[in-house]
This record gives sequence, structure tokens and C-alpha cells, in this order.
Amino acid sequence: MMSISSWARSYTELGVALIEIQPGGKGPTRAGWNKRPVDPSHWERHPDHGVGALLSESGLVTLDIDDESEAARAFARVGLDLAAILDGASVRSRGRRPKAWFGSYDVTAPKKLVLPVPGEPKKVRTIFEIRGGPVQDILPPTTHPDLQRPYEWERSPIPAGFGRLPAELLDLWQRWDALLPLLRGDEPKAKEKARTNGSRTWEDTRREVLARLPLAEVLGRIGWAPTCGRRGPCPLHQPDATPSSWIWEANGHARLICGHGAGPAGIGHHGPS
Repeated sequence: MMSISSWARSYTELGVALIEIQPGGKGPTRAGWNKRPVDPSHWERHPDHGVGALLSESGLVTLDIDDESEAARAFARVGLDLAAILDGASVRSRGRRPKAWFGSYDVTAPKKLVLPVPGEPKKVRTIFEIRGGPVQDILPPTTHPDLQRPYEWERSPIPAGFGRLPAELLDLWQRWDALLPLLRGDEPKAKEKARTNGSRTWEDTRREVLARLPLAEVLGRIGWAPTCGRRGPCPLHQPDATPSSWIWEANGHARLICGHGAGPAGIGHHGPS
């Protein structure tokens, strides 16, 4: 079994900027910890200290999952597959829950999804966090203060290093404010113009068609199909082939959501998906 000082030397060789974690802690306490990385020799003198990574200086980003089932639902609402992203991560650690590690200098501030605690609307719980920038994350084999056992690598960065941050996670981070209502499960509002077709409005015609056919079938008949995970080119923005749209479903509603160029707009109906 590698000693924590050996791990520290290996992390440094991979370009990770290290910080020390005091015994029993979950984060650094030393003043200026985010301005001056710690030399690996520190753990030779203090083998009981934990070790962490300063993400900004290390060029690292982590996807930190607190509630796996709720996070999976949030990801699905924006057309992403959490399980596929976690499975595709070449580096993963685990304390109580999984955490994926990626190499990237693009994410400069963490983004966190919090939701109300069921039955206690004044309290919130963290669902997941994309962590990057001048923050830290704990590295194995630091002892988890609650579990009293070491954090472990499910897939270690040694010797290959950290895989690149997936484009879909970078896109989620870049459009966080626009996508946050969908991540939370808020029903999107459709941006529609009133149109008429003789004595019937366009809305009447649209609802009748969608009441008879599933939304996915209607879209399929005009050539819409996923080309990147759950996303496909938006039929309203042809001939642009960018996979900017996806089908959002909740509470008996189905909508085609398009995030083309800005915040998402929805075209939907009350009926089968």
C-alpha cells in the first residue's frame, strides 16, 4: 500500500498543486492555502495529514455528486445522461458518493444545484456541483472524517493522468444560468406567437395534432432525431445541424426544448410524449 507521502509525490508529478488537510477535517485551514501549494515533503513529516488539490492551479474540474438519483433526473431534464458521463470518466474517486475528475482550465468558478428539502421548504440540499477555479477537493487516501476510512480511487489518475472535461459538461457550465430552471424541474415557458388558420387558431390545430400523436413521432416525421446523446438539431433552426434541442417530459407534459444561441424556449403540449 502506498503511503500518503508517496501519493503526494505522484500527484505532484502529474502537475497537481497540493494543499494539506488537517486530521479530521474536510478542507484546508491554513491562511493563504489557495495561494501557495504545499511541497510533497510535508506529508513525510505529517503522515496523519490529508491531501487535497487546488483545482485552479492544477487545471482540474470535478463533478461532485451528493444525490445520485436526483442528479440523474436533473441531467436528463437538460438532455444529458449522468450515468454515461460518470462511466466515461477516466478518473473517479469515492468517499460516500462518486466524484469524477477531469482536466480543464475552462471552468473558473463552481456551479451548484440545490433543491428544497422535501417537507421543509426553508431548507435546501445540494444535488451536485461542478467544481473548478480557486477551490479545493480532497484526494485519496485522505481519511473521510465522517466514515473514518480513506477516500479511494475507483479509477486512478496514476500514471495516465486526468481525461479532458467532456464538452457537454463544459456546455452545461457555460449555460448554467439559462439551464438552471430546467435543472430544478421548473416547467419551461413556451415562446409562441398567435397565428390563425381560417376560423381555427394555430394553437387549436397544434393541440389537436399533438393530442393524437406522441411528440417524438411528430418530430420524427419532420426529420428530428437525436444525434448527440438525447439532443438533436432543432427543426426550427434548419439547416443548422447543431444538436441544440431535446424532448423534456414531466407531469404528463412533453416539450421540445431548444437552447439555440441563448436560453431555452419550449414548444410543447399536454399529452403523450
